[in-house]
Amino acid sequence: MEDPVQVDDGVRRARARHPGIGVGVHLHNRNGFAPANALAELASGADWLESATAGLGGDLWFPGDRTVLVNMATEDLVHLLDSVGIATGVDLTRLRTAMRLVTETTS
Repeated sequence: MEDPVQVDDGVRRARARHPGIGVGVHLHNRNGFAPANALAELASGADWLESATAGLGGDLWFPGDRTVLVNMATEDLVHLLDSVGIATGVDLTRLRTAMRLVTETTS
């Protein structure tokens, strides 16, 4: 349920406390803040961001309930980063095709 201010603070504190270790963040979109949090995390020095294929995933506390806890979809993250000029090296068209196949297979 973190917001961009909270994740910015967390990444900055982790980087300050452990300057020699890469800091990464796993993105959930429970409150719709995943895109904003991703940008805040990068601005605060995160080395990597983790998303999930087609947003699939769950949580130990709410297994299978996608309305409660959803991971940020990889295709959304790549699209966001591309739109702000951050090169990912991922072909978004091919990624979306793959995600569509995954979604159809898991439905």
